[in-house]
Amino acid sequence: MIDQASCCNELLKNNLRFQMWNLFSIYPELSLSDLSQKLNKCKSTLHPHVKTLLEFGLIEEVREEHKRGNIKAKIYARTPKSTDQQFVREKLEINSKIVSLDKESGRKYLVQLLARTKLLKKSIDSQLSFIEKLLNSGRNGPDEHALQLLNEMLIKNTMDNNSGSPGPDIFEYCTYLSKNAYCSYRKKLEQINRELKEVIKKEETLNPTIEKPFYFFGIGLPLKKMCSYMNPPKNY
Repeated sequence: MIDQASCCNELLKNNLRFQMWNLFSIYPELSLSDLSQKLNKCKSTLHPHVKTLLEFGLIEEVREEHKRGNIKAKIYARTPKSTDQQFVREKLEINSKIVSLDKESGRKYLVQLLARTKLLKKSIDSQLSFIEKLLNSGRNGPDEHALQLLNEMLIKNTMDNNSGSPGPDIFEYCTYLSKNAYCSYRKKLEQINRELKEVIKKEETLNPTIEKPFYFFGIGLPLKKMCSYMNPPKNY
């Protein structure tokens, strides 16, 4: 069985592979043609990465779909072990019966923690590239396309907030807390996390094919728009 650290390291070896994995976060099912279209890469370039994701158990073939004539397309989806909750956001567990960590258990915990932190760093790096591309898209600042995206992510959702929408897509939080404030903050976050998992579970049960255009962690940006902007279609 391939452990979480090995899976994370394999994802981090290649930016394109990481982008593919993110797309499987957004879309429940994708074919090689779908990946080719969304990443603006030829199938021969993507195929080895699909094979690697399959080998590491991060995606799986769920069915075949007839396209035309005798042509069939393999449809892939994330495996249960690579879902956001289990693979990225789930807190690292320490057995409650353990009084203290020895060298080996401490090493295993740190290896797992390092792998997860590297994965989050990769996500942050992707967002940095996206922000820099927006900033440098035009002369002395963002061009018209970048401004359109910013308006969609900031102004439009802010204006719609009275009707129950969640507000801006770009948000951040970072703070320094006292011990008491931290304990209170963490307690509230854990409560929110439990409630959120129930919402996610209910939604996925009722609508297993729903797209997931947002990716949530300390700094949040809409992943779907980010991926599209970072891989624009070529004009021939």
